Amino acid sequence: MKTARVGIMPLEDFKRRCFDIVGGACVPEPNEPKLWFSSRKGFERALSPANRALLAEIAETEPASVSELSRTTGRARSGLSRALATLERHGLIGFEEGKGGRRAPRALYSRVELWAPPREPCPDEGARPADFR
Repeated sequence: MKTARVGIMPLEDFKRRCFDIVGGACVPEPNEPKLWFSSRKGFERALSPANRALLAEIAETEPASVSELSRTTGRARSGLSRALATLERHGLIGFEEGKGGRRAPRALYSRVELWAPPREPCPDEGARPADFR
């Protein structure tokens, strides 16, 4: 699998950066994140210890359905569904069509790196990502 490079940038800064990129005033570095969070709190919520454990379980076992994942993790299906929706919304998991029309969760990444952008809205030099697990 591959590494998810994620970044944290306030929404207004992110919007400004997108306009700069579209307008040609800024060229993003090839190693910049494709997954973004608008706050540290949102990042911490999405990648909480429980959600990281859930991602690892999905990657290791490749469950045939959400019900199977619920049984193997011991998590109630309602709470599990909310966690999976959060992970899917942030682009960390996807679903495959399983047997009988069941949705089979799949981890899209085996590793997550937190990228720390420089203070300037458009860097001249590449930023170095910080490893995060």
